[in-house]
Amino acid sequence: MEDAKKLFVCGTIHDETVCCNSNLTEQPPICKDIKDISSFNIKEGDLSALAESKQSTDLYITRSGSDESVGIHKFGKARVGPKNHHKEQHYVGLVLSKREEDPSQNRVYGFYREKTKDDGLFSEMWLPFVTQVCMTDVGGPKNNLQYTWTSQMNARLFCGDQERKQHFSELVDVSTVDADRWQYTKIYALFRNEWGMSAVCVYTIEDISKIFENSPFNGYTKKQMDRPRMCAPDSSKLSVDTLKNIDKTSEMEQLVHPVGNPGLLFFNHRNYTHIQVDSKPNN
Repeated sequence: MEDAKKLFVCGTIHDETVCCNSNLTEQPPICKDIKDISSFNIKEGDLSALAESKQSTDLYITRSGSDESVGIHKFGKARVGPKNHHKEQHYVGLVLSKREEDPSQNRVYGFYREKTKDDGLFSEMWLPFVTQVCMTDVGGPKNNLQYTWTSQMNARLFCGDQERKQHFSELVDVSTVDADRWQYTKIYALFRNEWGMSAVCVYTIEDISKIFENSPFNGYTKKQMDRPRMCAPDSSKLSVDTLKNIDKTSEMEQLVHPVGNPGLLFFNHRNYTHIQVDSKPNN
């Protein structure tokens, strides 16, 4: 929430979740009735973001782990969640990206590491990803991706120096620096590798958005399989053919590269676990 005096808090007691608006200068808190949130058991480490508008109030929550509920969940006017994928994912960041010039294209970005299923000798244990969903997404029509994201797309993040053969694949934490224009919002991402080294790579929402808008889907050419890249005004009215393509895959072929490519800050033999960016004007 933008008002520094207000705090939005959710808590779970006896398997029932309640969310409240707390004004630090007033008592008692005002509790919101967010549809379907009461039955969702919030766990320690789950990330959340509140999106308020004149039309609705929506709460986005991440779920990490390896069960069927892993991913981004939306509560509010519509209840939307991830489809079952049987992957182990751990979310480290959740970012709201509002497009003032066209609110129908507002998006939510999630940053996570995913455990690889490749058990080869030289394979990475973790892979870093960014995923996006549209705020207007209400899921598909009845019996076809109903209550499931239709706008979700995922892209690998690259952090490293190819010339020096340095590569960081385990995403540990992220810190966001907002900008006046959504395109220039920066994501500072902390990585580490199996050699006890840490690195920070910086990405812009603009660069991330370009991958989701232009990259082919992994394993397909654009002629073989494509789907709408813009947010649909009503996802429950998407065509059957479009929904089939959405159900095939959500991963992009191209990777998201950092600003300055490689443009990384490198820390040898330092195992950092968190990152915080102090943002100042003109810096």
